[in-house]
Amino acid sequence: SSEPKPVVEGTPSSVAFRRATSAHALQRSRPRRPEAMALSFLGSKLLKGGEEIDAATAFEGKIAVALYFSAHWCPPCRGFTPNLAKYYKEGLADKGFEVVFISSDRDEENFKEYYGEQPWLALPYGERGLKDELSKRYEVRGIPSLVVIDAKTGETITKEGRAEVTKDPTGEKFPWHPATFLQSLGDSFLKGDQVVGKEAIEGKTLGLYFSAHWCPPCRAFTPQLAKWYASVKGELGDKFEIVFCSSDQSEADMKSYYKEQIAAGGDWLCQPFGSEELGRRFEVQGIPTFLIVSPEGRVINPNGRSLVPGAPASSFPWSPGADVGSSPACCDVQ
Repeated sequence: SSEPKPVVEGTPSSVAFRRATSAHALQRSRPRRPEAMALSFLGSKLLKGGEEIDAATAFEGKIAVALYFSAHWCPPCRGFTPNLAKYYKEGLADKGFEVVFISSDRDEENFKEYYGEQPWLALPYGERGLKDELSKRYEVRGIPSLVVIDAKTGETITKEGRAEVTKDPTGEKFPWHPATFLQSLGDSFLKGDQVVGKEAIEGKTLGLYFSAHWCPPCRAFTPQLAKWYASVKGELGDKFEIVFCSSDQSEADMKSYYKEQIAAGGDWLCQPFGSEELGRRFEVQGIPTFLIVSPEGRVINPNGRSLVPGAPASSFPWSPGADVGSSPACCDVQ
């Protein structure tokens, strides 16, 4: 867009004109703050309470900005909003955290009523096109959704902001950068009845097996996977290991299911119960999911299930060209 011209009423004197043009030149030469450039995709105007403010200055001094996709008609949203507002007012805002409400309300009246309960910024309701663009950009499939963005770079920190804020309402780990692959994997594993350390996976290509006993397709696939594992493990030795990543609903269920896996020939490792970082890191939406990853966590084959039962050890590390078979139905992760 073109730069605004200085407005000088009547016929300006040379002094008035010089002042106006000098002020305009200063405005043009002043560099934009990193926050303004990084978050320019949010448009030029935002709401702060009942006022419309310049988006270019709305995030000065902020460390992270959360886009809060929500709506008054959504019961989980109405349950989460008061908690988020409490955490925001009691400390998160002081740490450099800002929130922008992105409304999915059905009309402006409902938007205004719902936004009246919120202490942060909002995208104007009339920006329906921009709201749709943001939903697509961040792959928002359901609400409430809280996407946390780096205020300086505009890069996504986490799409799991709701879970992170709920776990850490005082912001001890703010701005909630995701754990590294090795941190997500953890330092200890079950190996049968024993506990082993991270030396059990160091330098190995891994098969990450996301599964649960309550899931019928998982129980059908597990014996096939165990048989395949036993057929390749002897030849591959320490080059390859499988880690069971449980989605079971209790530790007792996980341990019982893990014993079934071992009995079927799947003498692999098991993450401790409640380890959820890997599932979030690899955006696991359904189970069973079987990923082949490098020792550094790079995905080699996202559809490891198709390797079973026929992929030979000679095709290790089974890049997608080595796929054999098909993938059965999945259960949604609960």
